[in-house]
Amino acid sequence: MFIFGGSTTPYDDQISLVESCHLIRLGTMPVKFYTGACNSFKTSTGDEQTLLCFGTSGRSNCHRFIIFIKIYILRKYFLILILSFNGNSVSTYITANNAHAYTSLGQFRNIPVALGDPSNKKMEVLQTGKWSELADFPFVEESIRYYSFVNFDNALYLFGKIFILNYKLKINYT
Repeated sequence: MFIFGGSTTPYDDQISLVESCHLIRLGTMPVKFYTGACNSFKTSTGDEQTLLCFGTSGRSNCHRFIIFIKIYILRKYFLILILSFNGNSVSTYITANNAHAYTSLGQFRNIPVALGDPSNKKMEVLQTGKWSELADFPFVEESIRYYSFVNFDNALYLFGKIFILNYKLKINYT
């Protein structure tokens, strides 16, 4: 499992690996990454890449992380996985049309999906090299955030609360 970024210095730009109950710092990202969203996707060539998007320092920005070489090293009776990558492995990627901070990055049929922000309820998908807007999320008045996307059985599910400030929800039971 990788950890990208964090809430305070010196962790806000980290690329670390959790392996055998240890945290191994592998490198430094070119940007600070806090409260961002990430997910892994397959490229058209079959390679796996991880998109790191919508951190508080760039609420519509995305970066791409690609692992190039895997090397195994034996240390003191533990097998520790060390992933080697060059300094350009985290690179700026395609910027979304809207901010999506404090959200999740989903995928539907290997297509990245972004939804909401504290200031909006915009939904976008990343296809053919650009973010395209879909219809606004219909189940909130103004904004949506603090949720997680989950993929299961060829479907994309949203788990979390719908956050509406200064709004009283009225439900009529019949």
